[in-house]
Amino acid sequence: MGCVTGLASSAPAQSSRPLSVEAALAQPSFQPFAPVALSPDGRRVAYTLIYPSRASVRSTVDSWYTRTGVPSTAVGARIRITELETGRTLVVGNDSATSWAPAWSPDGRYLAFYSDEGGVVHLWIRETATGRTRRVGDAIVRAHRAIQYPLWTPDGRMIVMPALPRGAALPEAKVTGADDAEPQPDRATVTVLRANPAYPYGGGGTSGQQTSGTGALRADLVLVDVGAGGTTTLATGYWPLELRISPDGRWLAFTSEHAPVLKPRWMVPYDVVLVSLGSSPGGPRTIAANVAITNYSEGLFWSPTNATLLYSVTDTAGRDRYYTAAPDDWRPREVATAALPRPTTERLSPAGRTFWWEEDGRAFYILRNHGIVAVSMPDGIVRAELSLPAGCSPLALLGTHSGRSAHTDEGRALLVAFREDSTKRAGFATLDLGTGTWHVLEVGDHRYGERLDLPADVSRGGRIVVRREDARHPPELWVASRDFSTKRQLTHAAGGIEATEFGESRLIEFTAPDGGRLQATLLLPAGYRPGKRYPLVVYPYPIEARSNDVNVFGVTGPGTENMQLLATRGIAVLAPDIGPFDWTDEIHQLPAIIDAGSGLTDFCSARSGTRKTKVPAKPLRGLRCPMNATFHSSLPARTISARRRTCESWLRYARYRTVPSWT
Repeated sequence: MGCVTGLASSAPAQSSRPLSVEAALAQPSFQPFAPVALSPDGRRVAYTLIYPSRASVRSTVDSWYTRTGVPSTAVGARIRITELETGRTLVVGNDSATSWAPAWSPDGRYLAFYSDEGGVVHLWIRETATGRTRRVGDAIVRAHRAIQYPLWTPDGRMIVMPALPRGAALPEAKVTGADDAEPQPDRATVTVLRANPAYPYGGGGTSGQQTSGTGALRADLVLVDVGAGGTTTLATGYWPLELRISPDGRWLAFTSEHAPVLKPRWMVPYDVVLVSLGSSPGGPRTIAANVAITNYSEGLFWSPTNATLLYSVTDTAGRDRYYTAAPDDWRPREVATAALPRPTTERLSPAGRTFWWEEDGRAFYILRNHGIVAVSMPDGIVRAELSLPAGCSPLALLGTHSGRSAHTDEGRALLVAFREDSTKRAGFATLDLGTGTWHVLEVGDHRYGERLDLPADVSRGGRIVVRREDARHPPELWVASRDFSTKRQLTHAAGGIEATEFGESRLIEFTAPDGGRLQATLLLPAGYRPGKRYPLVVYPYPIEARSNDVNVFGVTGPGTENMQLLATRGIAVLAPDIGPFDWTDEIHQLPAIIDAGSGLTDFCSARSGTRKTKVPAKPLRGLRCPMNATFHSSLPARTISARRRTCESWLRYARYRTVPSWT
């Protein structure tokens, strides 16, 4: 245990020096899809940071794990605990080892996590009072996704987790991969893949090499005695993903993945499986087979007060359908049928978590594009359809991470994270469940996440911890009161780069080749002056709405994806939306949009808050980024020098591509 950093008393003075490649590559980032977990007493928050400079190894050939069993999603990960009152941040466990997936015990006395300390990934426990850590049992953890954190039973005595079969050796430990070889000189590493015209995009054929290495995802599910370290195997031979224990501790429900299919539309099928955790556990029981679980990582939840299981499935028309199963016969029963979208008149919901239980289990809430549907339980009848103000889209309902239910202030109002469609500003509001009144608590040019990943937690006392960033400030944790009348930055994980002067972003609109209106994120150079000519990099990516990233630090992510590397060197970056966004359609518009002067020639306006500026109606002749071919962020630490040389070459090349000024 040790103190890493304290709460800063004031913001550092900004420097006009460019962001160095070394600093960008070393910048820690919050692990995607990982929880931000408040302790039960609301005094501490545990979270996982990814340190690229500590990613000493990468996944081995044909596997998603390193030789110590660390999944590719957690390479370079370290757990931190920050005290909400003081801002003091503590290291968890051995900081030279990889650690991730923190989970508080129900009484807050312990923090469970995974670590490869000792050479292989095992389950570890940290005592809250003393800070001491110890390994629990000999089971080798086999958790690939960030959502597969240790799952405590309600009595705090046991933990459910995925593991290798008892007695099995770690397969990756025997593999001689690229990490064993001596560093090689830089060389071309591009492989050109061509489509088979016999299989149109989005239909026909099989998944082919998409399933390569997925055998490494097979795992047993085991029940670990935290005190004695003994393990009991609950299920074997599955590809487990989402794990949930019923509130009474009697049942474990989980989803098991199958290989993806492409027909009639691309999907990953899952089984919904049930296992008894009682005194005489029975074998696994499949209650739904080969179904397309909506948002695979958060599509299965128990009622907070009883043993009713609720899960959502996406049908072949792209609509979300909701099913419950109860202990009387565990037969799935469809509910909330009146909440089905009308395909001819209504857009289907975007990807992400779509439903939350109410704290008392008497209802659950479904997120739509611009509203929320309340469904009473156990009858499963839609009791209300609440609309958000025009132009507002709900992103998530806030609640306790441990309970996975929505915080309703004793049934009075929902706490909603939302985004404005036109400006992309984000914030929080309350939605009165009785009157439908919408009251904005906080909104601004910030980003708190997306439906797929919006980490937040609410304490029993109502304090809220969220992750926040904007175009000029890296992601950090913030703590706020329930009404957001008081809020402050809690963490300073970004370290030294906070002192750098970064470029601002703008939201612009343009006409696509088919005549439709699209948006784009424009990152301006640091110290931008109207009327001055600047180089421009156009950075598209297929089937992405990058206008939603206008408030993302660096536009496209940390490390080598951080476009502030260009902005702090006087180079502008344009990240346009690429439509259409339906996986079953061909991407007809991409070539025209990225072709300099072909797609972005319209006279459009750039928004910065409420301020508008005009963009000249001239071709935007810039450098086209080859869609991630240049940037790659999953290499081991020993190749950082090579990545630095690549970035520096990229930056030098970009300087010679200029465009008309943005005024």
